[in-house]
Amino acid sequence: KKKDLEWLESELMRLDVSTLAKLRAMDLDRLQDSLSACGLDISQRELESLSPHSISEFLTTMTSEFKSRVREAQRDDGYILFLSHYKVEAGTEAALMRTELEQLLAEGEHSQEGGVFLDSEDLTTLTDLQDAVRKSKNVAVLLTANVLTRPWVLVELATAHSEDINVLPVELNKKGNGFVFPEEDFFDALVDGSLLGEAGIRIIEDAGFHMHEVVVAVKHVLKRIALPYSPHRPATIRRAEVSALIHQCVMHDNKTQRGSKAKDAGILVRAKRLQKSDSWVANLLTKG
Repeated sequence: KKKDLEWLESELMRLDVSTLAKLRAMDLDRLQDSLSACGLDISQRELESLSPHSISEFLTTMTSEFKSRVREAQRDDGYILFLSHYKVEAGTEAALMRTELEQLLAEGEHSQEGGVFLDSEDLTTLTDLQDAVRKSKNVAVLLTANVLTRPWVLVELATAHSEDINVLPVELNKKGNGFVFPEEDFFDALVDGSLLGEAGIRIIEDAGFHMHEVVVAVKHVLKRIALPYSPHRPATIRRAEVSALIHQCVMHDNKTQRGSKAKDAGILVRAKRLQKSDSWVANLLTKG
């Protein structure tokens, strides 16, 4: 059985190692000699876990955790709508749509119920993206030619489906879009991996899903009638289209329950990652 690593605490304190900076700069040979003088042994694996590299990894993990908790605190009210899209095909249009959605929402009775989430450079991990989906009352997926071949979009849809979040398909009406509602052979290619390849499959699995779950989520979305959005048509027409989308959104839910689900799911993912890393230093330093 692995030793209870709290036994190191008193010796570290005696050596005046009371901060992470001091721990990272510590002479491990000195620690080993000090422990030997007290009749205590430390394994090579434990020494490696106290190396500057291991401490740096721990700091990176804790920094990410801290930022995630700050974001959660800032987003207690969640989002009315999460815009799921393929940036290459609809990045500009999605930004325009968010602006018009937020303008209409600000004018109406739902102005205090949260904003519209559009993925940006400050969210660069799958966990961040899934947390944002979980904190949303609705997800709108912009249907463009290759959107359903993008692993991150598929993760967003699967996450929404698993959380029973309202998902609205929106067909982007612009020249060259060419979205075609997929046939069964498309879903077969998703399941057997030939469509996404190994890298794409790994993203899906890292998010906690099997390809069969992704297929169910996508099919569920496509059962609904797609709403139009025409970025190059007059503003009055776009306003009517955006208004129709808002009308289809769910505006009220149990925020406490949704926030708890997001928090529990996020903590579970991070706990599994810490467990995978087998970093006993993290367990020691974060205890309590």
